[in-house]
Amino acid sequence: MYNRNWLFYTIAFSMLSISTLSSCEKRPTESLQQDTLILENKESPLEEKTSKIYVLDLAYNEDKTIELFTKEARQGYPDQNYEDGTYSYTIISLDNQILHSANFRDPSLIETSLSGEEPAITPPQSFVENGTPIQETESLSTYPIDFVLLVPYFDNAERVDIYDDLSSLVTSIPVSDIQMGS
Repeated sequence: MYNRNWLFYTIAFSMLSISTLSSCEKRPTESLQQDTLILENKESPLEEKTSKIYVLDLAYNEDKTIELFTKEARQGYPDQNYEDGTYSYTIISLDNQILHSANFRDPSLIETSLSGEEPAITPPQSFVENGTPIQETESLSTYPIDFVLLVPYFDNAERVDIYDDLSSLVTSIPVSDIQMGS
């Protein structure tokens, strides 16, 4: 016996497919070819927006300390400011001026999926393991928690200061030793 929802979705999808095909048949072939040519000649806006970034490979420890594994400068896209983030970083110049600052999520909220392949920023509200619920207060994290910050590159940057949820300095990472050519 078929599930009614499955049958409904199958019929709805079939009707959508038929209407899509019929509307494509009514469109002249020349118009499709012209649209394709126009799209092929356009440059990708993403290529224009790539910039220099620092890639900071970090580890968050159970005692709320953050350790640096590796750092490098390369072309890429910096992380966007996460307005609800409770942690933050500030890029400080050689003359002790703030060049840039942004928020990011608390690293303790980074969880590894059950398969171990995909990180999930927000931990699940509850889990069931072998038929037994895991309470929300239990930590599913295995420390240290590895994470990467992609921050904007500045030629005159001296360091990246990282602050916790209480706005206390957690670590300061020197970046003046990382140079990137034009």
